This record gives sequence, C-alpha cells and structure tokens, in this order.
Amino acid sequence: MIKKISLIIGCVILASCTMHPLGIADDTWQAMTPEQQAQAYQKQADIDAKERASQQAQAAAEKQQIAEIKANPKYGQYVQCIVEGAKYNDFIDGSSTVQPFNFDAISNKTLNTNITYYRNGDKFFEEHKQLFVSFDGQQITLCDSDNQFNNKCSTLNATSKQYSKGVKLKFSGSILNGFAKCDMVYDRHSNNSQNKNIVINL
Repeated sequence: MIKKISLIIGCVILASCTMHPLGIADDTWQAMTPEQQAQAYQKQADIDAKERASQQAQAAAEKQQIAEIKANPKYGQYVQCIVEGAKYNDFIDGSSTVQPFNFDAISNKTLNTNITYYRNGDKFFEEHKQLFVSFDGQQITLCDSDNQFNNKCSTLNATSKQYSKGVKLKFSGSILNGFAKCDMVYDRHSNNSQNKNIVINL
C-alpha cells in the first residue's frame, strides 16, 4: 500500500514538474491557445540557438588561446608529461594496466587526454576513458570528469624549476597509480623575437 501511495505521489510530482518553453507554468500553458504555445516554442528555440552560438564562440576562442600558448609558451605556463607503466582505478574492477600515454597541461586551462586500459590486465577487455587535465602552475590534476565537485582524481606536484629541468613524479590520488615524466615547454629567448628557442626536455 505504501509503495502504491509513493508511486502515485511520484507521478503527481512528475506531472507538476512538466517542462514547458520559457519556463511557463503548467496551468498557464494549459490555458494558452495553440498559436500562443507555438510562439513560445519559437521564442525558446531562438534563445537556445543564441545560447549554442555563444557556447561555440567561447569554445573557439578558448581553442585559439590554447593554440597561441602552445605556439609561444611562457615560463611556467605549459608542461608536457609522458606516462608509462601506470594503472587506472575504474572503481569497478580495481586497478587495471594503462597503455603508455602523454598529455599537455596549461596553467589555468582544462584540457583532456584519452587513455586505454585493460580490465584485470586482460587485453581482451580493452576500455577507453577521457581524463580532464588542469594545472595551477605547480600541481597537475587529472580527473575522470570535469565536474568541479568530482573527487576521482590524481595529482602530480613539482616546482616550476623542477618542471623546467624535467622531473619524474609519482601520482597521488585515487584514479592513477604510477609515475609520469614531466617537462616544461617554454621560450628561453622570449625577449628576442629574432632568436626563439622552444625548450622541451624530453
């Protein structure tokens, strides 16, 4: 009986939360003419189109900014890492062997990298996962989603000086276990436009 009551209440709540264009309340929507409803749908479509265009413009601008940083990186801004012999914890089968991979980290940007791992170490069960990479100038963080509240992450920590010389770092955190070789990419002669030398200590 309790289950039936809960089901009825759930259906009532769901019906009351029916989404209409422009956030129009259900009782107001029911009182509108078909022409008014059509106009509301059109206005909502216009708003959605503008939102998508704005998001695409922002994504394009971000992509362009990242490309410019990679083309002319400043000291402490851009790090490249190579990972070999690591394991990934998918929280289902535990730690699984990861194929070697590399990733970029740019200060105050969120990038992504793709990894391939084998569940239980069996190559027959090949899985792919996208990780999100952020960098604050010293700590590199890799997470399995870009949700700011996500705690399924692993980190690498070093100073700018260590990154500039090239450093081997151990992952700490919950999703990756192993080591990464990280090197800063930067222009040692940024003040001399005639003699630019990008340094990659790989």
